[in-house]
Amino acid sequence: MKYPNIDAERARNNLSLDELAKRLGVSRKTIYNWTNNGNIPQWALIKMSELSTQSESLQDAVVRTSQALNDANSELWAQINARS
Repeated sequence: MKYPNIDAERARNNLSLDELAKRLGVSRKTIYNWTNNGNIPQWALIKMSELSTQSESLQDAVVRTSQALNDANSELWAQINARS
């Protein structure tokens, strides 16, 4: 039975197979075996979950920063237009 969630989470977090293996402290072959055969240890599932949470936090920060910049830009243009 194949475990596509590993590949899906890896893609969602923009991690290559090498990067995921490095972050988990395992080999690429181990990730490959988990994806294709299962038997994923609990510690690895927890670590993958933490990676996902960290990625979501970073994405949230990027979105908030982008929104703040857009708001500041809109305010600046409003001030420029008010002076015209």
